[in-house]
Amino acid sequence: RLTRSHLTVALIEAKATLGQGATAAAIGGITPQSDEFCLGPLGHVAELSRMMYKPWLKNLAASSGIRIDTLDTGQIQVALQSEELARLDDVVAPAWRSHGFDIAKMTREELRSREPLLSDQVLGGYLLKAEFALEPAVLMKALQRLIGQRPQATIRYSCALAALDVQSTECRAVLTDETVLSAKYLVLAVGRAATDFMQIPEGILFPVKGQAIELVAPGVTTYPLTYHCYAKVHDGAGIRSSYLVPRSDGRLVVGVTYEVGESDSIPTRAAYDRIIRGLADLVPAAILWPQTRHWAGVRPGIVDGIPIISPDPVHANLIYCIGHYGLGITLAPVSAEMVAVLVGEETKATGINEALRICSLGRFSSDH
Repeated sequence: RLTRSHLTVALIEAKATLGQGATAAAIGGITPQSDEFCLGPLGHVAELSRMMYKPWLKNLAASSGIRIDTLDTGQIQVALQSEELARLDDVVAPAWRSHGFDIAKMTREELRSREPLLSDQVLGGYLLKAEFALEPAVLMKALQRLIGQRPQATIRYSCALAALDVQSTECRAVLTDETVLSAKYLVLAVGRAATDFMQIPEGILFPVKGQAIELVAPGVTTYPLTYHCYAKVHDGAGIRSSYLVPRSDGRLVVGVTYEVGESDSIPTRAAYDRIIRGLADLVPAAILWPQTRHWAGVRPGIVDGIPIISPDPVHANLIYCIGHYGLGITLAPVSAEMVAVLVGEETKATGINEALRICSLGRFSSDH
């Protein structure tokens, strides 16, 4: 977004390639409506991102030359138990309708007809027509190629921010490879690590580990499911959820765990077992499909579910873009537009000032 305005941009990436941080915990659902945080103030920001998304993807695919497939049939949330169907009917669906979301109630017969692999235990559910899905790795590949094509943009891999000196007219960043970079603005998008460089109350930001499994539907070369599917199951140990996101080449990704406070990216057997139980609940036939991957990543959790996209209260040229929790990819287009405004660029998008108010760091100040 910034290079379109002919600004020179240096991107500092701690990993060997893009998409190995919080993106590694994402499985690709674009959920600006079904995510519970989007039923609060964040809903305004999420709706802006939803409206920007398809034009943004079209532009990105055309500029990078990389095809970005999207599953546009919508997301279904299904109930396998009577208490979950009651929750969807009496609590969730009314909230969605009050926000004006385009939803449709689906009977057991409709669900089984449209998604034949669903468990025969399904009782009913809802279709959120506006939600879609993509493959995060493909999105990051396209972004990486596009950045490489822009002469005013560079990426420095395998190094991170070690120290920071911010003055009113210049930001100086010392990297772990001892390089020193100077710029008018510095955008800090390092998740929970931002607490090393900013003043914020303890406990506002925290790690949330996410794990997922990838399978391949035998003999299938297109989407193995019609929709991306979500379900909650109530059992004696609490509630377990399952989220299934199909890929355009026959793969199916299942997850994703939310392990609050866990900061490592090591897959565990316990999480694997939980994911497989969720898969068996929702699409039992898929537990026999070959498995190709089990992996983990770490999201930047935030206490109120709303990211901080905001200037530093003392130095307006130090900008934070952190705390997207499980919505980093969902909010990517609007986050970029908000950062562009904060560095002085004009925007044609409406509602950005309200989005910046919602995501302001000032909400955590003692005077707020």
